[in-house]
Amino acid sequence: MYNGSADGPGKFQKALPRNDPLRLSMIYPGNYHFILDDTELCRSIHPYLVLIVPVAPGNWKARDAIRRTWGNETLIQGELIQTVFLLGVPNSGNIKVLQRNVRTENRLYHDLIQSDFIDSYHNLTIKTMVIMDWLASRCPMVPYAMKIDSDMFLNVENLVSMLKTPGTPTTIYMTGRLKNESPVVREKNSQWYVSEDSYRENEFPTHVVGIDFTPPPERYHFRLYMYEFHHCHLAKSICAILQTAAQLINYWTSLKGPGPAC
Repeated sequence: MYNGSADGPGKFQKALPRNDPLRLSMIYPGNYHFILDDTELCRSIHPYLVLIVPVAPGNWKARDAIRRTWGNETLIQGELIQTVFLLGVPNSGNIKVLQRNVRTENRLYHDLIQSDFIDSYHNLTIKTMVIMDWLASRCPMVPYAMKIDSDMFLNVENLVSMLKTPGTPTTIYMTGRLKNESPVVREKNSQWYVSEDSYRENEFPTHVVGIDFTPPPERYHFRLYMYEFHHCHLAKSICAILQTAAQLINYWTSLKGPGPAC
């Protein structure tokens, strides 16, 4: 199962000929190796649902906020839920210090998975492929997995309720917020710029190749940006995009406190 920002095709540091073997193989997950992977997840712990969060190595604030909120929800409706974080290697700042901090953090929580690709915005496609590779190789028997970005609010109770609803597929199942006819951004100053050399079509495909998309029971289950706290909106949602780690903690605390009947 997928939710989060829709990542476009991978972009390259420099243009390569279309038939160049390097270009054709850059996002193949077998090109990369796990350098940090000591979680007990799917070894001695066999969850019903794995929540896997792609996050930058230096973004410890986001990981801390998730551990203090929805990442701390481990038993919902009798089902075991586990959260892990997927990182690449740092490519800026004091790389040695950042990497040492990552290893220290993992010794405390044992919930970091790190691969040896460069962690950058342009490598988000690689990051997603590595997530899929890890799930397929480490957790092939897990019933459900969710890729969720680090800036998301997640209502785990509602997520499990959706998964346990009669009729929810148990195999070849993907759901989330679907973007129809999403245009490719060609403005070079945009964060989401994709060159024609990287992707020729003017729109991204609606569906993942080979997998039919299953709409969620309600469109509001997967929300876009939520700039202000609204108790009933969050109480009925599965997830929403937030702006800061502090906002996640505040929204979570408010939702768990007294509120109106929804």
